[in-house]
Amino acid sequence: MQTVPGRSVEIEMQLRPGAAAPEPVTLPPAPPEPPPPAGGCGCDVHGAGWLVSGGGELSEQLPNGQTRFYSQWGDAESRWTGTPAHHDAGGNPLPIPAEQFHCHYLKTTYLPENGLYAVLQGRALADAHWTFQWQGGALGDPKAPGGDYSGGFRVNTWGNVLQVIGGAISHGGSEFALSLTAWAHCGGQQVAELTLDIYFPGY
Repeated sequence: MQTVPGRSVEIEMQLRPGAAAPEPVTLPPAPPEPPPPAGGCGCDVHGAGWLVSGGGELSEQLPNGQTRFYSQWGDAESRWTGTPAHHDAGGNPLPIPAEQFHCHYLKTTYLPENGLYAVLQGRALADAHWTFQWQGGALGDPKAPGGDYSGGFRVNTWGNVLQVIGGAISHGGSEFALSLTAWAHCGGQQVAELTLDIYFPGY
């Protein structure tokens, strides 16, 4: 109450509460990490195979779904897994590597002077490497065992590539084969197995 001479004035005061504190801002959660590639080993592998175009002019489908190419003379053969990507005019499959068509067995003659190559293929290849063994040899020994031939074969590897190369090969005339088994590894796991037979015909 405020008194003024001759009159009285009543003043009412109303207190308002202060403005409410702002609500804390909640940030959206961070997006999850992308899942690892299929297989759980840090790898996204398409397959592995010998990079050859050939291995026999005749073909047949095997009961296990593989495609076999072979020569009528018996000096060349290859076996492939997956779906052929190339065909001749008659619709017959051709032995040409593709993303989903890989040569896992190869029989070839004894003159790979320019090298034979196998490759592990994929979009993600963590710690990709090869191990190998010649039949009759020690695991990882690059030199092929001796036989009725002169010169030599050896294996070289780098990353996802394996090479078999021969030098100054001459044949003594006996029929035999040098066999190599190679295993592809990715992310600490074995992911493929390939076989090579280097054939020496008898005469």
